[in-house]
Parts: sequence; C-alpha cells; structure tokens
Amino acid sequence: MRREIEDVLTVWRDRGPSAPMVIEGVRGCGKTHTVRRFASASADSVYFDVRSDGLEHIFSEGHHHRVLSELGAIGGTRIDDGTLIVLDGIQGIPGIDGFLEGMRRIHPKVLCTCTGTYPGAVRMEPMSFREYLRASGMDSLATALARDPLSEEVRSNHGKLSSMMREFWAVGGLPAAVREWMDSGD
Repeated sequence: MRREIEDVLTVWRDRGPSAPMVIEGVRGCGKTHTVRRFASASADSVYFDVRSDGLEHIFSEGHHHRVLSELGAIGGTRIDDGTLIVLDGIQGIPGIDGFLEGMRRIHPKVLCTCTGTYPGAVRMEPMSFREYLRASGMDSLATALARDPLSEEVRSNHGKLSSMMREFWAVGGLPAAVREWMDSGD
C-alpha cells in the first residue's frame, strides 16, 4: 500500500544533501513498511532493525565514521555518498543523537532515514481516507477527491464514497487491518 508520506521522503531524497529524516508515529501505522518500500526503490540502500539486529551498542561506543564502517560491514555494503541507510526503531538508543548530528554535519550526502520517537521527527499518521480509497483500487476517485471535493465525479459517486467512508470507519486506518480487510473482507 502506497502512503502519502512517501512523497515527503522522495522530496527529501531528491533535494540533495540534508539532515537525516526521522519518522515517528503510533505503533502499527506503517512506518517500517513505508521506509522499507522507500529503500527498495533506491539503487543503493541498507536496512537495519536496530533492536532486532542487536545494534544498540554501536552508536554509544564510537565516532560516526566508525559507526558507518560497522554498519557497512554488517549490511554487506560500502556506505558512500548516495547510500540510503534505514535505521528502524531508534528511540531510546544511547548515542543516536551524536550519530545523527554527525550525519547532518559531516556526511550529508549519505542519506539516513529512521523510525522512532525523536525531536523534530516527521509525524506519520494511520491511513487517510484517500489512502484507503487507493488501497481499495479507487485511485481516480481518491485523486478527484483531493483535487476538487465538489467536482462532478465526486458528487456522482456520493453513494459509493459514503459506503466507503462507513467501511473505513469500521476498519480503521492501520495498514495491517486494512490489508486483512482487503484480503478477506473480515
């Protein structure tokens, strides 16, 4: 399921050297799926689940140059300018502040996106109604609703939109629940 925040990530990546992008949101809103999908579209990327991969210690034990070297060795890749590093679950990791600051100041061409609670993070919410419509295969209606909610296309589909809104209220906006509903209708 494509999420609208992917557009924010694309703009961040395409604007050139910059600070790491951190995404926070409630559990289950799709942060991990979104950053993994974004990374898979990049020619050179490496993904780490910081806690599951047991990487908490490397951020507190050294300088960001050494951390980059260790991440490259663990990920089986050389981390250079243009490499996208994805760090999933950075909240509460000792030394992460210094690492991210070093990435911003010294390695701005190495792209780094993270998930977790962090000051200045971009907030990701559960799926919007438009995202729900897209996940339901109603891309043109979602686009029409975004472009002009009073358009003829939207008005002529009022009944369908009302039905879909009631369905959305019942299913909710968490991607796993939406996927289950789409797959099974239950």
